[in-house]
Amino acid sequence: LPYQEMKIMKEARMALNRQFLVGERARFTDAQGDDVTTTRGMKNVPSSYTWSVGGTLNEYEWDEFLVEEGLRRGSANKMIFASTAFILAISEMTKDRIQYSPQTFTGGGTKVGIQVMEYKAPNGRTVAIVEDRFLSDAYNGMAIGVDMTELKRRIFSRNGRSGALHVKLNTQDNDDLGQANTLYCDMGLQYGPEQHHFLITNVEGGAKGRAIS
Repeated sequence: LPYQEMKIMKEARMALNRQFLVGERARFTDAQGDDVTTTRGMKNVPSSYTWSVGGTLNEYEWDEFLVEEGLRRGSANKMIFASTAFILAISEMTKDRIQYSPQTFTGGGTKVGIQVMEYKAPNGRTVAIVEDRFLSDAYNGMAIGVDMTELKRRIFSRNGRSGALHVKLNTQDNDDLGQANTLYCDMGLQYGPEQHHFLITNVEGGAKGRAIS
């Protein structure tokens, strides 16, 4: 693809990441009169298992939350998409219980390798923690726990046209002498039972042991 199209595709993928993380479900008519629907992001899925820490994340309360709520239902191994503040808090309070392992994710013909923090809860279940830069910039102190076995990206098709993210060429009006291309996408997020996911917010630091009241 030409440089400009590659740049637009990169920005579109970042927008999709934002929508899949924090987007609101909605339906509206845009300025061009088109019917637009938006999918719900994972931040807005959990309602049963949410925790507003409101400051320091303590080791005992963290383990208790994982055992009683975050890892209570669904897969024994979950992924946490985390902001920098949350990752630093985990490092402060449980550095001796963290393992690091390389993970390779494949998609769209490319491979991406990252280092993942792995933490084993007292019940033997595990969370893998990765930073999401958008959360660090816009929602620092937040972490979204996701049961990846439930997560599916649904690509829709209409009149034989795939809804996968792509550029439609030459979409200008017939009487337009210039060339216009349109970025097109029609997909949604399927996440299964909301109890299989969890949300942690307002983390400002970490400490070992119990909170002192």
